[in-house]
Amino acid sequence: MAMLTVLGLVMTGGAAHADGGGRRPGGGSGGVAGGVSGAAAGAQITLATGQRVGVGPGGVLTAHPTGLSWSTGSDGDRYAIPPAAAPYLGRPLDRSLFDVTELAKLGAGKRIPVRMTFAAGVTPSAPPGVTLTTVDGATAGGYLTADSTRTFGAAVRAAIGADVRAGRPAGSGELVPGLTGMRLASGASRQVSPHYAQAIVEFRATDLAGAATTTGVHLVNTDDARRADVYVSVVDGIGRVAVPVGHYSFTASFRDFDEQGEQTGLHYVIGADVTVDAGDTTTVPVAETAATARVSVATPRPSLPAQAIVRFVRQDAVGGGIEEFQGVAGDDVLYVSPQPAAQIGRLHYVLQFCRQSPAGVEAYRYDVAFAFDHIPADESLRVEPAHLATVHQHFFGDPAQAHDTGMLYGGAYDDVLAHTPTMLNPSPVQQMPGEVTDYVGTAYGGGWIQAIVNGNGLPFWGQPRRYLAGHEYDVDWGRGPLVPGVGQYPEPAGCVACLAGDTFDVGLQAAVDGDGHVTGFMPRGVDTRFRLYRNGTLLADRPMPYLDAQFTADPAESADFRMRYEVDRTGVATVSQATRSVTDLTFRYAPSTAVAMPAPGSCAGQSADTPCRVLPVLSASYRLAVDAHNTSELATQTMQLRVGHQRYGKFGSTAPITSVRVEVSTDDGSSWQPARVVGTHGRYQVSWANPAAARGSSPSLRLTATDALGGTLTQTITAAYTIAG
Repeated sequence: MAMLTVLGLVMTGGAAHADGGGRRPGGGSGGVAGGVSGAAAGAQITLATGQRVGVGPGGVLTAHPTGLSWSTGSDGDRYAIPPAAAPYLGRPLDRSLFDVTELAKLGAGKRIPVRMTFAAGVTPSAPPGVTLTTVDGATAGGYLTADSTRTFGAAVRAAIGADVRAGRPAGSGELVPGLTGMRLASGASRQVSPHYAQAIVEFRATDLAGAATTTGVHLVNTDDARRADVYVSVVDGIGRVAVPVGHYSFTASFRDFDEQGEQTGLHYVIGADVTVDAGDTTTVPVAETAATARVSVATPRPSLPAQAIVRFVRQDAVGGGIEEFQGVAGDDVLYVSPQPAAQIGRLHYVLQFCRQSPAGVEAYRYDVAFAFDHIPADESLRVEPAHLATVHQHFFGDPAQAHDTGMLYGGAYDDVLAHTPTMLNPSPVQQMPGEVTDYVGTAYGGGWIQAIVNGNGLPFWGQPRRYLAGHEYDVDWGRGPLVPGVGQYPEPAGCVACLAGDTFDVGLQAAVDGDGHVTGFMPRGVDTRFRLYRNGTLLADRPMPYLDAQFTADPAESADFRMRYEVDRTGVATVSQATRSVTDLTFRYAPSTAVAMPAPGSCAGQSADTPCRVLPVLSASYRLAVDAHNTSELATQTMQLRVGHQRYGKFGSTAPITSVRVEVSTDDGSSWQPARVVGTHGRYQVSWANPAAARGSSPSLRLTATDALGGTLTQTITAAYTIAG
């Protein structure tokens, strides 16, 4: 029996950023220093077992497969554990294989380097999907590719299926003969120094029959999570670890599988408060039978289960902590162990449900959540009609898009969850273009963040939103034209163009739709060029996939900036609208024009003493009167236009808009005709003629806007929409 020792940790090295972009520490004063770096336009991460995870604005995470278990460590690293991998964690699969933060640094589509160890006397051999590159005694190095991860994942599920057919506990057989360990062969090293007196904790795990079993335990110190946050393998009923003396919380998952290696049920065991004293070993029972509360929900209209999710936040006494996110899909059963409110720190427990309408009726769904400061013994919950908002979700699409279906994601958030990474799991497949009535819960006092993956496989993220019970809302996803911009947001979030201290990070979102939903992703085949100037000097000239630049400069010095971002999507067969765009932005920075934004707003260089400050960058939102294919039958075309500045709730520039001009071209930009613009204070109604001779074509738009600070926005959009033929 092995024992793990956890010392008081002192972390060194730079912070990890899940957007995959480097963050270079700044320094110096006067002019620009420290070079220029920047972030890629979104990140698509492939796990070792083939599942894909998207990283969006502010660290919002999405995944296509249901049932992934998410967790955020005290060091900020985020983990996504597929159900079939869970029985093998720590023996032989290391949790690092599912570290989204580290995998994002490798870049989309890159090889995943792995390091393997084998039992004494066993000649190392390649697990399915792994290519060996080195062998040294009982150790080997190799890699997985984005394609071969699916082979490895299939082998994991097949091994579990074999265990189930043989009547063995899932994961008890060998995954690969002689393989004792497999981990990610990358990541920054961490220096470890002992600072606290140690004591032994012994976990004793039993299954529903009371027999010793194998599982994993996530143990975190609730005095200060930085002292110990560790995953402990419990093999044949016993797992031991040495940790600093103090107070702790733990979680453990017991999963049921079918003969295909797919999860069918989950017992989630939580120990909210455990005290580890010096001296004798602290023995902690981890019994699957403790999970007695079956999670269920009843809705006003008939509905079928799509998924049920548990979000467990365990805050420590100093405001840190961890979050775990467990889920089951469809009819899979979920049981949780009841617990009182936390004695040390805070326990925050949120149950989230997605349910769908039965076949043969108009499409509707429920997205509801319930929050507690303890874990109830009765988790048979009921949705009251008086606690629902009705959200009419409308999905638009390009006429040339690859597929007619996509996905709508949802994630609950509140005052506690706003300070943790938002993790969204998918709903049932959604027709796109199409519509669905979404009954959204308001009873638990929080709000929602939603996202989609459209018919071209591109994610678009919404902003945090709190709905009011009894009210109706309309939300448009993908209403064109889809063009770059900084966006406007209802609450503080990850900043697009900001500074903190002497660190400037200036960029754009890859596309913003008519309702302000944003994406940092672009389809394959797109060609882009991003340029940034300061006082006329070129700081960055970056190709696809980059659309921002980071540099250091004296924040006391005023400066004139210019961003120019060119996008060419003509090489993408599944795109027929907004095929080209040129976005040219200028703004004047002065210390008085950058507005401080509080947490949970964030940006590069931010610290407790160095707030994030929002730069006065102009932003535009176009809302064309079109059908679900962004196509118009109108003889006189209309469009709602909003022009303002990058804002996060009330934080951002309020400088007046001084001029707005819109022009239209039906001959690919050879000539331009002015549109009629009516409105003030950033809100305008725009109209122009759709000539009969232009039917079946796609006109171009050009916007020119200025503000009172001297900032400008010029945006040209080729094939902005389609006139019906």
